[in-house]
Amino acid sequence: MSLKSSVDPDLAPIPHGQYPKGMGTLLQRFLVVAAIALPSCMLAQAKIGVYGAVGGEKSGLSGQGWTSSESVGLYYGIKDLGPIAVAIDGRGIFSSDTKNLLVGPRLALHLPLFPIKPYVEALGGVVYYSVGAANGGKENVNDFDYRLVGGFDSTIFYHLDWRVLEFSYGAGVTEANRNVHATNVSTGLVLRF
Repeated sequence: MSLKSSVDPDLAPIPHGQYPKGMGTLLQRFLVVAAIALPSCMLAQAKIGVYGAVGGEKSGLSGQGWTSSESVGLYYGIKDLGPIAVAIDGRGIFSSDTKNLLVGPRLALHLPLFPIKPYVEALGGVVYYSVGAANGGKENVNDFDYRLVGGFDSTIFYHLDWRVLEFSYGAGVTEANRNVHATNVSTGLVLRF
C-alpha cells in the first residue's frame, strides 16, 4: 500500500498558491488587519517607561512661591486588565525648596488606536527640605511625603510619548507645627520599552 493512497483527499495539504475560491482574499484581509492591530496593542501596553519632566512647584513653605522643578523616574508594568495598565512608579522630584523620592502604584488607561493615555498615581516616600530656624521651622529635615498624581501622555512616535500635563498634590512637610501641601505642574517626555 502506497503512502499516497492512504491520505484522505479532504485532509491533504493545499498545493502552494491554490486556495479555495475567496480564501486567498480572506487571508490577505486578515493579515492586513493583524499588521495594523498588533503594533497598536503593543504600543499601548509598554512594560517599562523612563521619563523626565520640567515644570513648577509651590512647596507651601513660608515665603516661598512657585519655583522651577525637575522630575525623573520610571514605571514598570505589572498587570494589564484590558485597557487598564497597572504599574509601579518610582520618581525623584527636585526643586529649590524640596527634594522628594517617591514610589507607588500607577493606573493608566490605554485604548488601542487612541494616542491619549490618562493616568493616576498614589505615591509615598521621603522628602528633604530646609526652611531655616529663622523662619520658625526646622533645618535639614527628612520627613514622610505623599503625592496624588494625575496626568496624560500622548504618543509622538512608536516608543516616545509627550507627557502633556502632570499635576501632583501632596503633604508631608511640616513647618512651625503646620502641615504644608505641595503642588507641582510639569510636562516632559516618556521613553517606553
